[in-house]
Amino acid sequence: MAESEVILLAHMIGDGSCVKRQPIRYASVDEANLAAVTVSAAYFGVTAVRDDYPAARVTTLRLPAPYRLTHGRRNPIAAWLDELGLLGLRSHEKFVPQPVFALPTAQVSLFLRHLWANGWFCTVGREGRPGTDLLRVDEPATGR
Repeated sequence: MAESEVILLAHMIGDGSCVKRQPIRYASVDEANLAAVTVSAAYFGVTAVRDDYPAARVTTLRLPAPYRLTHGRRNPIAAWLDELGLLGLRSHEKFVPQPVFALPTAQVSLFLRHLWANGWFCTVGREGRPGTDLLRVDEPATGR
C-alpha cells in the first residue's frame, strides 16, 4: 500500500464520510490533518475542495472525482474505499480493513499515528482463548 493510501485510509476511518450517493468528505479542525488529506487525495488525482464552516468551528474537505462520473466511471477514492469494504459505512460501522494488518511495521505505525491524530485510540484485550489478543480501535468519546 502506498504511503498516501495509508494516510488517507486512517483519516477516512477517523473523520471521513463516505456514505453512498453522497460526496466523499473529510472534516477536521486541525490544519495538519487537512493538509495530510489534501496531499494524500492528490495521489488518486483528486483535488480537495475546502469548505470552512466558522459557526460549526470545522473545515470540510470535499474529495470530488477528477472527471465526470458517467457510464460506470467512479470517483477513484470511492472505488478504492469500496474495494476495502468501507464505502457506504457510517462512523460506527467502520473498521480497519484486513490489508492494514499485512503492512510492514513502519506503515502500521504511520497508519496508527494518523488514526490517532483524529482522536481515536486503541485498546488491547483478551478474547478468552489463550494466546489470542484483540486490538480494538474506538471512536473518541467526545463529540466534535
